[in-house]
Amino acid sequence: MKNRRVWLLFLLPLIVPVALLFRNAGRPCSSKIDVSIGNYSSLAAGQHAALQQLSYEIKRCPKAQTYTIRRNNSGFKYLDEANYEVTVYSRKDGFLQDGAPVFGAHTQWLKVTDQAIHKVAASSGNFKDLAKNGCQYAMP
Repeated sequence: MKNRRVWLLFLLPLIVPVALLFRNAGRPCSSKIDVSIGNYSSLAAGQHAALQQLSYEIKRCPKAQTYTIRRNNSGFKYLDEANYEVTVYSRKDGFLQDGAPVFGAHTQWLKVTDQAIHKVAASSGNFKDLAKNGCQYAMP
């Protein structure tokens, strides 16, 4: 009995992340992917998670043309009182937008590639590192 508890305590921390990774695996692919990834305590943490989810969705649905990743960030309020931010990637145009849905002051538009998204998501997950991978700011 004690041996089973030890195995359970060992396996549980491994099972939970894998289950979270595949929570959306059963969804069908279409030309527009729209995913909500949950709550984050800061803008940086939300952006990191959004970039990782975007990379995953590009691999999962490689023929989609538009990817939208939504997340909640505590402390951010917008005109409609929603506490969320979006990351939108238009594969056709190669543009990545991150920020408030009402395109607030900290909205970033970048000209990007799939490869750069995958590379940064696998390493730092920081949007600023996209520029180090050949991506260019398209708007101030």
